[in-house]
Amino acid sequence: MRFVAAILFLLCGLPGPALAGDAHVACVQNQLSALGQDPGPVDGQSGPNTRAAVAALVAQSAPEAREAYGRLPEFSRRAAVG
Repeated sequence: MRFVAAILFLLCGLPGPALAGDAHVACVQNQLSALGQDPGPVDGQSGPNTRAAVAALVAQSAPEAREAYGRLPEFSRRAAVG
């Protein structure tokens, strides 16, 4: 999952529409959509749809990626989509 997270982080530097809410969360929502997940509206808010989309992406990842994701510390409300 670190690989997926790294890709999301790198792609979040790409230009996109200006959005309300947390810019990082909005970026992750955009990238989840690009990866075929449904995070709900891209609003910069970490809600249940965004968390479900992250969980679905992790579930579809290789076992090694799921294991790596499981070892990551919990996300803070401010920092990400935890």
